[in-house]
Formats: sequence, C-alpha cells, structure tokens
Amino acid sequence: HNDTNDYKLIRNNGELAIETLSEGEITFITVLYFLELVKGSLEPKEDFKEKVIVIDDPISSLDSTILFIVSTLIKKIISDIREDNNTIIKQIIVLTHNIYFHKEVSFIDMKNSKNNDTHYWILTKEEETSTFQFFGKENPIKTGYETLWNELKTSNSVIGSQNIMRKIIETYFKLLGGI
Repeated sequence: HNDTNDYKLIRNNGELAIETLSEGEITFITVLYFLELVKGSLEPKEDFKEKVIVIDDPISSLDSTILFIVSTLIKKIISDIREDNNTIIKQIIVLTHNIYFHKEVSFIDMKNSKNNDTHYWILTKEEETSTFQFFGKENPIKTGYETLWNELKTSNSVIGSQNIMRKIIETYFKLLGGI
C-alpha cells in the first residue's frame, strides 16, 4: 500500500507478483477483495447502505483448500446476516456450478440456527431460455452424479443431452473407475 491507495502483491523473495499470479491466485485475491469491499464503502465518509450481494461461482480455478476457505468466509457472512451481527449485508445470493462448493456453503447447522431462511433454486439454460426452478427450503442437490442424471431426464436439447452424457461418463470413470 502506498500514498495513492494502490496495493502491491509481493512474493516472499521480494518479486512483484502481478506478472506471475496463477488464474487461481487471481480469483482468490479478487474474492477476498470483494468480500472485504462489500462490508463498507470506497468512500470514507459515505453512509453505509444495506446491501444484497450476489456471488457468482467464485471458486473456478481454486484448489480444494482455497475452496474451503472461500466457503468458510461466505458462511461467516451468512451467519452474520442470520444473527443480525451489525452487518450492512442483509441478503446473499450464491450461484455455483461446483457441487462440492455448494455442499460446503449451503450447510446449515440447524441446531444452532435461529431460523430456516435459506431457499434453494436451480437455474438452467437451454438454447436461449433460462429457467428458475424453486425448491423452497429443501436442498435439491444430492450428488453431482445424481444431478447429471436428473438433468439428462429433463433435457429437451440434443446438444445439451450430449454434453450431459459426456459429463456422466467422465464422472463415472473418474470416481468409480479411477481413470
């Protein structure tokens, strides 16, 4: 940080990291910056306004450790909203394609939760049409493999069905076949 409010990322050896950041590192830094930015304002004297934040698949190119860190940070925001811990964030919407991230971020400890205010939706797109399917408080995601089969059953697109079948075969051989 310097007098112009710019930040520099420097590696342990003193080298500027900007030219050598991996895609995953860039994504992780961007997510961290965003999660801090939504807690306040860029202007020091601006009144804080209540916010609804939307996080769209923040974990692409991240390894499992970073995926866990990001999901933990998002769950902390969810907890603060739920407990009304002086947060200006009043609602959070998380979109993802990643089944493991979904499972991490959507886990709700019902014993410690004062209310069940989480709702689940599945957004699908076929050709030029997007469709939202509301599931209420019931989490519709079981496993990625099962989801693919259910998606194949409801697909009306030949190209979409071929892509889903490719993913089913890849998942089968990766998870069950060890290939």
